[in-house]
Amino acid sequence: MVGFCGIVGDSEAGIDPLSAALPTSDDERSVEYHGDGLAVYVASHPQFHGDQPATTEDGSLLWVYGDPYGFDGSNGYEPRTDFSTPNAEYCADLFDRHGIGFVAGLNGEFSGLVFDRQNGKARLFTDRIGTHPLFYTRTATALVFSSRIQSIGLHPDRTPSFDPRFLTEFFSVQKVFGTATPLVGVRKMPPASILSGGPDGSEVTHRTYWRPQYRPRDRSPASLAEEVAKTFFEVCKERVRDDLDYGVLLSGGSDSRLILGVLRELGRSPTAFHMTNWRSRETRTTEQVAQAADVDLRVLKRGPEYHERLLEAVPQFSNFVGAFDESVATGFADELASVDVVLTGYLGDTMFGEYPLYVSAASRVFHPGTEQQVRSVSEFVDRYLGRYYSPAQTPDFLDAPEISTVMNENIHAENGTVLHHGVAYPSLREVQLCEYYPLTNQFASANTDSVRQITGHWSPFFDNRLIDLSLSIPARDRIRYDPINLALSHLSPRMAGIPHAATGIPLDESTRTGRRYYLRRKGMKLAHRLTEERPPAPHLRHGPWMNERELIRGRPFVEEAIDRNEELIAALPFLDTAGVRECYRDHLDGENHWRSLYTLLTLLETPVAERVGAGYR
Repeated sequence: MVGFCGIVGDSEAGIDPLSAALPTSDDERSVEYHGDGLAVYVASHPQFHGDQPATTEDGSLLWVYGDPYGFDGSNGYEPRTDFSTPNAEYCADLFDRHGIGFVAGLNGEFSGLVFDRQNGKARLFTDRIGTHPLFYTRTATALVFSSRIQSIGLHPDRTPSFDPRFLTEFFSVQKVFGTATPLVGVRKMPPASILSGGPDGSEVTHRTYWRPQYRPRDRSPASLAEEVAKTFFEVCKERVRDDLDYGVLLSGGSDSRLILGVLRELGRSPTAFHMTNWRSRETRTTEQVAQAADVDLRVLKRGPEYHERLLEAVPQFSNFVGAFDESVATGFADELASVDVVLTGYLGDTMFGEYPLYVSAASRVFHPGTEQQVRSVSEFVDRYLGRYYSPAQTPDFLDAPEISTVMNENIHAENGTVLHHGVAYPSLREVQLCEYYPLTNQFASANTDSVRQITGHWSPFFDNRLIDLSLSIPARDRIRYDPINLALSHLSPRMAGIPHAATGIPLDESTRTGRRYYLRRKGMKLAHRLTEERPPAPHLRHGPWMNERELIRGRPFVEEAIDRNEELIAALPFLDTAGVRECYRDHLDGENHWRSLYTLLTLLETPVAERVGAGYR
């Protein structure tokens, strides 16, 4: 398991309380530094461990948490070819040539620190989309930072408390947007930024080196397919290493199928891992894909107690991004750790598909490819909240403002940009299209984080070149053609010919979008309902996830968690004990409150909630 934390300035308690609260395992490798008014701790998986810090030519010290894998400078893009050089040394060389501005050209999944020993100035940095989030706070004498917000909340230099406004967001949409967090005085570093702090943690400032800009460019479907396929292939070709064993989290959809197809084209035979609850349509489709790719498929069966196991393990390290069930890989640590790197298709549908767009049923039939653009902040908020299949609303047992009020108050125009919870976007268009900026704006980013804690993680979609490419694709083409399906049809026609698990339509046919495709998809959905085998238990589905509503009704773990945390619920001033019990009873009686209950359990089981509650007892 991995993590990154530090203290710039003076701290009587020191760094031990920070590092002790990070996830640990017997396999990890860690380095620790003390001196010059600075303490830093980095833990990494053994296959990626390298000595840190690296020393630059001017004597500065540099740490990297994560994986840089290329640099885009004045001479064009230079992929990293020598992975025997430790990550910190690779970045130190770039720093020597370009100064702190090297971060703007760095491609990869990372955060890091440059410390100038001459003046005591520290500069923290994040990658373009904030794949490795850093949380920070200022005390009277220091800047404290960590990759885990729980460790900051437990540090003796701070007395933590919750901000009801951002608790509302966590309870309603399972994350807190932008730079905000539920802890008072604790912020999240913006994506694509460099944060500077003085020797005692004072004068904290940050600058942004990149922002997403939607610049659509017209191309034919064939040209689009070729460009996406070629870029994706190059990204994977540059990063695949002969000294590492790879796995792919495989589903019945298209994003992970594209990854598997490219790896097979590169001559690699990765292990395919598939998480499932039973031999559903999703699982049967995944078996077909693995067979077509001629790779070993390891089926990871969850079982009805899986969420209970996650509840025991996940909240103690929660970053308040996603409820405990979103850390989907945590329960399969032994299996996933059998490979050096697990690839996921995370972000594919968000960056290249129609997921963030709003398309009415009528426009699909009569005007294919036409979306309903949002024109105001209030419209964006309404559409965003309305997209949740379980209503996104503040639960009655939480004494806090309504979610729509909090979101509207924290998204506004400023100096020609739109400021969304402390993160600036060129316009509302980018706010809508770039939900991954920062990555923690997606509660499902907990998925990738759970893999990263077990072994190496890599999503090819996090590559800067694919991010840029996605911003150049017109929204109408994302609706009409589905660029991922186009690319897969171009690269691996055999796998593209297998029907999508959800739609029942082959991926190469889904590129022929229009009213005929839409009506056929509706027909397949109806056929599934009428002819398909019924799942063997109420909490099971034919899709990849459990039916949490029914799981809560069939197993007692939610009530047991409420019972064991009864004193904490009573102590926290923003929770109503009677309201919590009523919410649970109403759910058992047929209402749908699973999101509120899962988020409540996540909060109650965090160490920082226990510490906050102790202050009220």
